[in-house]
Amino acid sequence: QSTDGHLIETHGLNTLAQAPGSSVPPIAAQLEPGMLRAGSLPLVRQGESPPWPSTSYSPVEHKALVESESGITILDFAQALEKMDLAMSNMGGASWQTLAGYVSTSTHGSGIGLGPVCDSVRSLVLVTSGAWKPSLGSRSRVVRATAPPSASVPSASVYVYRIEPYDGITDASRYSHPTATLIQNDDAFRAVVCSFGSMGVVYSFVMEVMQFYWVRAVATQITWSQALSELQPAPVTRDNPHGVPAVLRNHRNVQYFWSPYPKDPYSNSGAGSQDHLAVRLEVDIVPKVQTSFVASVLHALQGQETVARVLFDMAITEGYFAVADLQIVYEVTALIMDMAPALIPLLVNSALQSQATVGNRAGKWYEVYNLGTAENAGFASEYAFPLQRNKAPDPSLGSFQVWPKTASQAGGWTVANLDAGVQSFAGTTAAMRRDRQYATSPLGIRFVARSDKPLSMMHGSLTGMIELDMAYGTFAYQEILRTQGWRLMRDTGARFHWGLNFNNQTGANNLIGLMYPGSREKWLPGGGQVKNQT
Repeated sequence: QSTDGHLIETHGLNTLAQAPGSSVPPIAAQLEPGMLRAGSLPLVRQGESPPWPSTSYSPVEHKALVESESGITILDFAQALEKMDLAMSNMGGASWQTLAGYVSTSTHGSGIGLGPVCDSVRSLVLVTSGAWKPSLGSRSRVVRATAPPSASVPSASVYVYRIEPYDGITDASRYSHPTATLIQNDDAFRAVVCSFGSMGVVYSFVMEVMQFYWVRAVATQITWSQALSELQPAPVTRDNPHGVPAVLRNHRNVQYFWSPYPKDPYSNSGAGSQDHLAVRLEVDIVPKVQTSFVASVLHALQGQETVARVLFDMAITEGYFAVADLQIVYEVTALIMDMAPALIPLLVNSALQSQATVGNRAGKWYEVYNLGTAENAGFASEYAFPLQRNKAPDPSLGSFQVWPKTASQAGGWTVANLDAGVQSFAGTTAAMRRDRQYATSPLGIRFVARSDKPLSMMHGSLTGMIELDMAYGTFAYQEILRTQGWRLMRDTGARFHWGLNFNNQTGANNLIGLMYPGSREKWLPGGGQVKNQT
């Protein structure tokens, strides 16, 4: 029952809105190319060719729109796009989640010029059990469905809305649909896109995508003090008004891995007096990469590398990722850590150092961005830190006053908040170690552009993300992550990731209001543009 032209069926979602005894799915709300506003990017449907020559490779310049049902996994979405010479602009470290899960929780990759995945959405279809009553104004457009369900008929009381920004991709004068009402309103769109499923069931997204591309990742082992040095503000210029460091501006994606243990974890000099190991990973778009054995050997024979070195690197990298998919590896690791906990700092540092070798990869974008670990390799939670000074801090917000309420209150670049999170984790790790409790994995540090979605973790500021990881099955792994997370929020004003947190982090005691001052009012209900549902 999939709508023609969608990339994949959303596994029975149509049946949610199907009247009893009917064989016709009422949700057929795919946007037609003829409905697009003049000047919009072209809408490419499944089976069609992109609007650029097949011989042209310019991913950053070549962009288009694609509509996909929301239940597709990121891996399936990426592979479907590949057949059309298309790609997402970025992705997180795993590909088993659905597109709806990625979008609604503000999931992200790394790249200071790249926002979360929700910022690539240009239009969406929302299914609700109650009728919305849009509030009309100077910045709102509503084109009502020509044959909407009747609220007086219980079996038909499912409502469909296409929601976009006020200046969205759809030309309201050309839009007509029997069951899907068009709402074009900035606040409503921003509220619904990042709403973790609370506004209704998202049926489909129109995503802005780019030409399919290949990337090369280069990993370099450094120390955290070196990382902090290269993350200091750059001179403010017209092209760099916030003083973003060159290391982040010069590469498409940059992230760091950091060990919570000192370089010499068994030294008596004290944890606070030692530096910590780190690995910097830089990723850039490159011409089509030949990753086959023959191509790699030919590359070496051109004199750029020795054949022996190429073969060694291939064996190490391919072997690592093959082993990383085996669940037994993590079970054995957890057993060793539980039986000999004193070895954990050495094992974690060694795991970090290995990234300087296996992190050097080249290939298709979704293969390189994917961390490639078994699904039960570990547990993680993630926290956001502002990378811009707040020009108008509000002491009533406590530790969360580090966050600018609006983009206009966001000042120059600062890495102080991010480093405060790192130091908080290091201090807690050292204290736990005295009681024979251990952090069992390096941490990941990523950088994301500011988002205008009111409940995105990146709202208001350029953002640094710290992912706290624990090996699956190690002692007290969930409890340690919970404790570390609460301390980060309490001490540094970190915001938890909607899709990577535990159920003990709720909205009690006005936590959401403190984390997102002024944003909650823009989000409930529907950005203030949707009145009570009937």
